[in-house]
Amino acid sequence: MLVGVKRTLNIEEVVKIPRLDLCESSNWFLDSLKFVKTLGQGGFGVVSHFSSRLNNKEYAVKQLNHHMDPLMKYKEHTLLRLANNNKFITKLYGSFNVEGSVLLVMEYLPGGTLSKYIHQAGRFAEEEARFYAAEIICGLEYLHKKRIVHRDLKPDNLLLDAKGHVRLSDFGLSDVFFGQDKFREVSGTVPYMAPEMLFRVPYDEAIDWWSFGITLYEMLTGQRPFENDSDNKLIEFILYAVPPQPGYLTYEAKDCLTKLLKKNPLRRLGYKGSCNPFIRCHPFFRSIDWEMAEEMELIPPPNKVAISQSSQSSAANDYVSGFSDLLDDL
Repeated sequence: MLVGVKRTLNIEEVVKIPRLDLCESSNWFLDSLKFVKTLGQGGFGVVSHFSSRLNNKEYAVKQLNHHMDPLMKYKEHTLLRLANNNKFITKLYGSFNVEGSVLLVMEYLPGGTLSKYIHQAGRFAEEEARFYAAEIICGLEYLHKKRIVHRDLKPDNLLLDAKGHVRLSDFGLSDVFFGQDKFREVSGTVPYMAPEMLFRVPYDEAIDWWSFGITLYEMLTGQRPFENDSDNKLIEFILYAVPPQPGYLTYEAKDCLTKLLKKNPLRRLGYKGSCNPFIRCHPFFRSIDWEMAEEMELIPPPNKVAISQSSQSSAANDYVSGFSDLLDDL
């Protein structure tokens, strides 16, 4: 049945979450799903592409692992609903609890991950990187207005729709902060972690602007500013090293990256608590019409990678087979 999380977290006591029903009977909807392909698999579960015989629409269905803490299972569902009205956040259509397994039914985004396009292109032209960065900013600022910190912003978690517009995705590590509360736990992907998190001091949404800076650097140069095979060395570089500035970058791009990658969050561009909160006013984004950006009316760069079905590993096939059996039993 459709999951209505009421007491799992305190989030819903603060923000009213609309009910999103897919159809009158959840069983009918789940029974209509037809497996197409595996989109990805990680520690939290598997994401698969399904089509529905009820409405001929396509969906991405995320099945969260059985062994996950129940609070963790319902957190992503709740956070997605909090942010469900923004164009740049992956849309959640509904969630289901099937034999203890939580299924999140989300919009299917055939463009794949932004990292795929970066790897294919080598690096983006500044105009192209500026477009993606502007749409990420729109989504990120919306999350922060909702008091949500993403905590794992990176190209792998930025998806493109069929037209090439950006969606922020994967909120499994995200959380909500209230008032002056700050987080303390280390969470995310090491190359994108902010220094204050690695120093294990209390932090807030400023870490997302650091991760955004790493992502923009990767778009503009084709590589991350801090790299090392040793995690200890990598962490040392993040904490103390100065990011290299390739000579082919314009002054505006270099300045934007420098201000985003400030070790001190109180000096970091974009963070509302810093001395540089107005990232939209930075000269790097001078050509962006922000009203058009907010309405998703900017013209995306042409896709460099053809949308194709990815090969599935045997492990993914086994996982999906179990998933399909779950649905067949309804």
